[in-house]
Amino acid sequence: MKSRSMIYRQCIVAFGVMLNIVGALIAVQLRLPIYLDSIGTLFISTFFGMKYGIFTGVMSGIVNGITFDMYSFYYIPVQVCLAGICAYVNKFHFFEKGHIFLGTFLISVPASMVGAIITAFVFKGFTSSGSMYMITILHHMGISLVMSSFLVQVVTDYIDKFIILLVIKEIQKRKILSC
Repeated sequence: MKSRSMIYRQCIVAFGVMLNIVGALIAVQLRLPIYLDSIGTLFISTFFGMKYGIFTGVMSGIVNGITFDMYSFYYIPVQVCLAGICAYVNKFHFFEKGHIFLGTFLISVPASMVGAIITAFVFKGFTSSGSMYMITILHHMGISLVMSSFLVQVVTDYIDKFIILLVIKEIQKRKILSC
């Protein structure tokens, strides 16, 4: 029989997967220039570590890919990158010490690099995200597709992750979730 702690973690991880799915669905349906598909991944990585965060990101990528956004399959490496880096950055208490700007930068830049490479080489700049329009505009202005994808993704990822991490920081500060 599993311990209550393990069942508790599984329920919270399932909640994280659901957060990713709902966030991605909202972003895709409204064509938002931010992604909202990693809310649960960052949340779970912060509170339970990399292993659980990766599982959350992979599962939500698969569910999203099967149900409403086939592009999500290809961006699973971004979820893995986010989970690993977020768990690592959290070890140094960036979110608790008020270094949230630096922590967000450390998380969003590598994920943006991975996402930009996928966007440019696999999809030639065309995805389900609202940011695709900005990539197209920059590319038509003469900027390479990879650089256009990276510039747009680093800005949109930073905003997206910053908002998520502010919420996580508040949860940590108030000790709402006991792990």
